[in-house]
Amino acid sequence: MIYCNYPYAAIDNNPVERSRRPMVIGCKNYLFCGSGLGAQLAACYYTFFITCRMHQINPKEWIEDVFNRLGEMKP
Repeated sequence: MIYCNYPYAAIDNNPVERSRRPMVIGCKNYLFCGSGLGAQLAACYYTFFITCRMHQINPKEWIEDVFNRLGEMKP
């Protein structure tokens, strides 16, 4: 009923539900990773790719840029 008083409020929350769907599917997939470490690594990769998507960053270009700079960095 809030959207009746506030015209800028959305009637439904479908965009939010669609944005969370990949994360929910990923959680189900972690059950079949083979081990706790496998699930943890899958979660790390998954988090990286979702974060890239949120910030509109190409993950391949980002990783290439990081690897290219590694040789120039000090330990």
